[in-house]
Amino acid sequence: TFQDIICSANLQHDCFRANCQAIGQEEVRQEQELIGKTHSVIVHADEDGFVVNTHALHNA
Repeated sequence: TFQDIICSANLQHDCFRANCQAIGQEEVRQEQELIGKTHSVIVHADEDGFVVNTHALHNA
């Protein structure tokens, strides 16, 4: 339940160690409109490798 949550953590997939690959480009949308920019489409090699983003951790 919501009351059982004691903290949150920011995890990022570890693409470097998993050797994930970019397979192409995708057009970027902003508020449902194409904005003339692209970004890489990544295929993740595994679903278990993550790192904790310690920069996102701080005292409230």
